[in-house]
Order: sequence, then structure tokens, then C-alpha cells
Amino acid sequence: MEMDQQTVMSRTGISKVMRKEPQAPERKRKTRGAGELVGLGLRIKRDVWLALHERATHKRTNVTQLVIDLLNEDRGRDGLPPVG
Repeated sequence: MEMDQQTVMSRTGISKVMRKEPQAPERKRKTRGAGELVGLGLRIKRDVWLALHERATHKRTNVTQLVIDLLNEDRGRDGLPPVG
């Protein structure tokens, strides 16, 4: 028994899928930087990295805290309150 293409398509339900209008995908809101903590990537020359790392090691801290401390010193000179 041979079935025509329309019969096969209606029995399998594929014709319903084929008739549907394509819908635009729902846009997702970007959440980058929206949380409490934000990741930061830097591209710096190796000698700059070594200087930062050496300074942080000398102060017995990490590079992140060193950058925050340097930012707060700079803000203090401008009369602004410290961050973090």
C-alpha cells in the first residue's frame, strides 16, 4: 500500500510543523556585570604583570587588592571616598 506524501506528512504531524510561521527567538537580557562581583580581564605586557605581581607579593596581598588600594589612593587625592 503506497501513501502519497500529503498523507504521510499529516499522519506524522510534520505538516503542522512545516505550516507554522517562524517566530523570532525571545531576546535574553544580558547579565554581564549585573551581579555583586564582576570579572575583569586585562591584556598587559609581561613586564607590567611582573611589576604588579612583585608589588602585590611585597605587600603580602593579591593583584586585585593592590589595584583596589591604588584606586582608593588616587580617589583620596581627588577628595573622593574609597571604594570596596
